[in-house]
Amino acid sequence: MTEQTFNGDKKDIATLGFLGPYEVRFRERFVTKIPIWIKSHHLTYSTVLWSAGVILFSYLSVYEIKWLWVVSAMLLLQYFTDLMDGEVGRRRGEGLLKWGFFMDHFLDYIFFCSIIIGYGFLLPSGFDLKLFLAFIIFSSMMVITFLDFGATNKFKIAYLGIGPTETRLAVVGINTLMIIFGVGFLAEFLPIILIFGFIGIFVLVYKTHKSLWRT
Repeated sequence: MTEQTFNGDKKDIATLGFLGPYEVRFRERFVTKIPIWIKSHHLTYSTVLWSAGVILFSYLSVYEIKWLWVVSAMLLLQYFTDLMDGEVGRRRGEGLLKWGFFMDHFLDYIFFCSIIIGYGFLLPSGFDLKLFLAFIIFSSMMVITFLDFGATNKFKIAYLGIGPTETRLAVVGINTLMIIFGVGFLAEFLPIILIFGFIGIFVLVYKTHKSLWRT
């Protein structure tokens, strides 16, 4: 791809999640409030800090479940910096389109891994396989996203109305329910997540295969 045809910095508006329109308005309102000395790459790199925070506070949650509130705060902070970094770079003409695409999504993957590691601390050892299957499912969704982008040059960030924002909020919701009802809630709920995850993967692969057939 040439610089003129690279569309990794342009999200496909038609595939935004349920909360996409509200996200766009939120970003437009607050992007101008980011201090000028904070660059887009600073916001991108901050995911390393949020990832470390998720692992640390998830570990502490083993001894005091209320630390999960701080884990949820890490998710919200990562959401904010992830939402703003690309827009800050575009508005200020920082010229980090391909670097931003690579590093932003690599660090998104690192952040996702930190969540899995955190839940690994909390869940009983008998749930190791189920947690590994959850890792496979959600990492597969990321793989499908990038393969689809490679084939179409259209970057779709949500499928079936569910994207990164909706997923983060679901994790915050799960954390909240674990604080209220205990870690056993996630242990009981995980098989349901796996079932819907496998169905979602099947639907995504089928829809993508159908749209790309003979193109």
